[in-house]
Amino acid sequence: MRELLGLDRVIFMVAAVPPHKFGMNTDFSLRFRLTSLAVEGHPGFVCSDLESTLPGKSYSVQTLDRLHREYPTGEARLFFVVGADSFLELRTWKAYDELPELASLVVVRRPGFSPERVETFLKETFPGYVETEGTFEYRHPSLQPMYLPPSTRLDISSTLIRNLVCQGKSIRYLLPEAVRKTIEDRGLYLQ
Repeated sequence: MRELLGLDRVIFMVAAVPPHKFGMNTDFSLRFRLTSLAVEGHPGFVCSDLESTLPGKSYSVQTLDRLHREYPTGEARLFFVVGADSFLELRTWKAYDELPELASLVVVRRPGFSPERVETFLKETFPGYVETEGTFEYRHPSLQPMYLPPSTRLDISSTLIRNLVCQGKSIRYLLPEAVRKTIEDRGLYLQ
């Protein structure tokens, strides 16, 4: 996405208290450490602990609002990258309708989620978006553009990683080596 959209920087935002993840038993500091290890050494990638400084649950609309205060309009354009699976649950998010006012949504394809289904959801949820012919950009008269770019789809998720570890199966090559080693050395996700 960084190369495709010409982004200067990609901020990996670690959720402090994710409202849709019930029973998450890994504390923020450890998830932040694992994410930092994952992006270490990649130019243009940074890990943020911003959500740990915000009160209550980690709502994307509040995070984007805070980023707008840190990077005022004119200084930076914000893109919010989300998987198709999460995008299709957007109507359950707090103030979801405000997201395209704050950032351009970039919906990454995931196995099992057809581009047509995602496009239909986009148009039903946010009426007025029209695809720019020959591109993956959708424009709206008053909101930020949205993007449904082509992407390499790998069926790897944090849920898959945790389940494999619980089952005693290998997670080698599914995530950066430093992250794999930390998970195994600390005996994470074995419950």
